[in-house]
Amino acid sequence: MPVITKDNYNDVSKFVSDNIKEFNQSSDPYEYNEIKKQYKDEGYDIDSIEFVSASDIRPYLKRNFKAILRDAAKKAALIQQLKDIEADSDKEANRKICEIANSLFISKDDVVALYRYEIHKYIISQCDENMEEYKTFINRIKAYADGFSSKHSSAPSSFLQKDIDICAGEALYWLSVGGFYQNLTFEVAGTNNANAGDSAQFIFVARAILAGYNCSNVDVRSSSYDAIISRPNTSGSASNLKTVQVKGIKTGSALPLRKRARGGSGSDSKQGRNKTQYLSSKDADLLVAVDKRFGTCYLIPMTEVDALIAAGKKSITWSRLKKYKETWEETV
Repeated sequence: MPVITKDNYNDVSKFVSDNIKEFNQSSDPYEYNEIKKQYKDEGYDIDSIEFVSASDIRPYLKRNFKAILRDAAKKAALIQQLKDIEADSDKEANRKICEIANSLFISKDDVVALYRYEIHKYIISQCDENMEEYKTFINRIKAYADGFSSKHSSAPSSFLQKDIDICAGEALYWLSVGGFYQNLTFEVAGTNNANAGDSAQFIFVARAILAGYNCSNVDVRSSSYDAIISRPNTSGSASNLKTVQVKGIKTGSALPLRKRARGGSGSDSKQGRNKTQYLSSKDADLLVAVDKRFGTCYLIPMTEVDALIAAGKKSITWSRLKKYKETWEETV
């Protein structure tokens, strides 16, 4: 549990200094309800305290981290510390990263993100199309095209030669950097999560337009759907127009079927609009999950969401989600 004293109870810098090691191991005891109870047990007036939870501590740690990034010498020193890490396991590497974060009074998560980014940058700097490893990667991709060829024809492989040369190189790049860059500016979690949610919406719209569909973003925040999509036709009719609810997901994660609050009800969990509710065909025609790492779209008819909810499902597992992967022609 947090160490609360008369010297640190209302001074975030002293509080962090006393608790950074435990905070980076787990911030759960610092969540509002947990720490509020401890403050009251210690006899402190919770209403007079300027910071009372992890949501106040994280921005402080973020400011410390950004200050290091703005100082060229300190940033270089931090990166060198990360390069010097020697570990035989992921667990040991994480422990050493945590020790570095604690010594600088910054969040372990930010240091992990920087560590990952610097490794990806190094991999990319070493990539060369003349490397044997690169040639091996290209040849393995070509082998899949060869599998489509018959004994009497190598046409598929030669026909796709240019596509393979271009796409394999780009695929290797994104593999090397772990997918689309995310939060390079190290924004606080709340801001970044909101921005990431918007990005998924715009990725879907861009992907749909690129695929040849008519698609537009919906700017009304209280709307039950995020975008509209239709197949272009010669008659100008909008009869095939569909409404779309978009959710961003992480690669390998399940897709929650919960709604997000839409209606300006604040953060009061007892308010009706903020109680857990689930998506349905009353909200939109399609549910689209966008993998924020690679831009992959999973298109799910909302009628199938209705069936899953009726069966007691609260999410769609990653393995089940794969059946909806890039099903543009079948769904739209």
